[in-house]
Amino acid sequence: MEYLATLNKFSSLKYRQLIIIVGVSVVVSSIASLAFFGNDYTTSRKNISGDLLDMARLIETDIITSGVLNNRQGIQRALSVSRADKAVLQVSLYDLNEKQMAVFRGDMNVSFEPESFSRLGVSLNADTATILHPVKLDDELQGWLYIVYDSSVLGPQSDKYAGILFVIMVFGLAIGWLMSSILHKFIIEPIVELASLVEKISDTKNYSQRMHAERDDEIGVLINGFNNMLATIQDRELELKRNSERLESIVELRTKQLHHRANYDALTRLPNRYLLMEKLHQAIESCRRNDRNMALLLIDLDRFKIINDSLGHHVGDELLQIIARKLSEIGRIDDCVGRLGGDEFVILLGNISAPEDAEVVARKVIKELSLPLSVQQHRLHVSASIGISVFPRDAEDAATLLKRADIGMYSSKAYGKGAYRFYDSSLDNTDERLILESKLRHAIENDELYLVYQPQVCLQSNLIVGVEALLRWDNPEHGEIDPRIFVPMAEEIGFINQLSAWVVENVCRQYETWSKQGLPPFKIAVNVSASDLLRPKFLSFINENLNKYQMDPGFLEIEITENVFLEKTDQIINVLQELKTIGVTIAIDDFGTGYSSLSYLQNFPIDVLKLDGSFVKNIHNSEKSRGIVSSAISLAHGLGLKIVAECVDMRDQLDFLVAENCDIIQGYHFSEPVVGDALAMFFNAQKSSLIRAC
Repeated sequence: MEYLATLNKFSSLKYRQLIIIVGVSVVVSSIASLAFFGNDYTTSRKNISGDLLDMARLIETDIITSGVLNNRQGIQRALSVSRADKAVLQVSLYDLNEKQMAVFRGDMNVSFEPESFSRLGVSLNADTATILHPVKLDDELQGWLYIVYDSSVLGPQSDKYAGILFVIMVFGLAIGWLMSSILHKFIIEPIVELASLVEKISDTKNYSQRMHAERDDEIGVLINGFNNMLATIQDRELELKRNSERLESIVELRTKQLHHRANYDALTRLPNRYLLMEKLHQAIESCRRNDRNMALLLIDLDRFKIINDSLGHHVGDELLQIIARKLSEIGRIDDCVGRLGGDEFVILLGNISAPEDAEVVARKVIKELSLPLSVQQHRLHVSASIGISVFPRDAEDAATLLKRADIGMYSSKAYGKGAYRFYDSSLDNTDERLILESKLRHAIENDELYLVYQPQVCLQSNLIVGVEALLRWDNPEHGEIDPRIFVPMAEEIGFINQLSAWVVENVCRQYETWSKQGLPPFKIAVNVSASDLLRPKFLSFINENLNKYQMDPGFLEIEITENVFLEKTDQIINVLQELKTIGVTIAIDDFGTGYSSLSYLQNFPIDVLKLDGSFVKNIHNSEKSRGIVSSAISLAHGLGLKIVAECVDMRDQLDFLVAENCDIIQGYHFSEPVVGDALAMFFNAQKSSLIRAC
């Protein structure tokens, strides 16, 4: 580890710079010194070679000019001239036969012989320099002059140059070190400091740190640029932090919103089905641990679909919000009020001492919801059907408890509007109802529906003025099913429009069949619901079928209930006026049983009032019923309308209606409803019994 630390230390920029500068200085100094030394050494050797050559020529000249070639003593004197140079080791003269003629030796008195007489010129060895020079007279070779020179004189000079080289190298090192120190101070130190700051910022993520240096050179530009970069990063970091905090708050808000959406109804802000089931599970566990009772109230609004279809979803939504507030006010602090969906609400009574406690709450709900409600300038009347189940008496789990409260709610509807009922085992027919709903949806395609027609008799002439088409359902498994069961069921499951469309088309087809059978035309009354009138293509559907089956619009009568007149609306007026314009007559069915104002009688295009059969049935034993019937007949006549009395089954009922000048009757006293073919046979047998109008 210490070795690696040392290695890392010397691999730093500071030491790399020092090594490079000093190394370059040493190398440059060494190369320069070596070049100088080599040059001087080469020059010295050349000088020696020149000196030897000059000496050889001088001795040659002396020998030739003295004429002593044949005189050994004279030659010896000529050779002795070289003694002036202490470096001369030997001077010899050889004849043409390569025999030594004379020799001069220096102080060392060493004998030297040439290696070869063919090798003329200077030869330089490690310690000696030699020259073999020819001696000529008139260009004719006389012999050879051989000189040996001591070249070791160059040694001291080499030592001198080595000393100079060492001094130069030391000076180069000093200069390199000085330059390195200057570079370190002005360049390396700022870079090292910058690198240290980068490492520190990388570790701490603190971008507020800065490097301070007032310089105008490139290092200053680098430092300023780095500081500016840090400032930018710091700004971005702060912005990211703010964005992150904002994003976290948004995520937290969205999480709360999603949680609220997942657990609370968007319209009423009450707990939805999911949260209700959670609370129901918790309440059951709490009651089970503490051996307590609890109750579940399932509340279904009566007539809400009519209000929603007639006045629009915006009115229906506001009505649900008002009812949600009222139910929340009725519930106790520990109770939970929620919305299952549609027009169904739940009140969870988490702790009751007896089932009667739930009954008290149910009565409060029915009483509160029976009061008129003002919604967008509409005065509306609703009621509630309530089913009650009790834990642990009726069920010990949430799903079953809710299912049995639902069974109690459907049972309460059989008692009329604004009622409540506790679950008991005798009501376990919910599965049967679901099966029946499913079969109703397929009744048309399975050809299980048919129409019967009940004649309407004019009391002034005692002749038939028309018929009412009544829908019947004959299921292979359940047999004949009462319209009072399957028609409300169709409204609840949203199937009523398909039934009405089927009825209208089959009435028009039956009219065409009767015409082909030779029957004179007569009026046929057809019941439609409020939602039918609000269908965008209802008018075009009526016209299409009238044209398809060649039916005169004057013989079609549309019967509607008072429920469509919750409030005068432009849409209802426009639809009825269009029907009136093409010749279709309008009748109000079940007159006297609605909640709405009687102002529609003078503002809407109505032709006929059909008095509800409940008043006619009690004529013989109720003074109030007789008064209502008499008043209704007078009201209709006062408004210029025809009035039809339904459910005339007995003679005394007929006699009273005749006495009160009722226009038309309909009931078993004259004829029960019959199928189309049977009615055709009856009319063909008694054609005189038909009249066009009463």
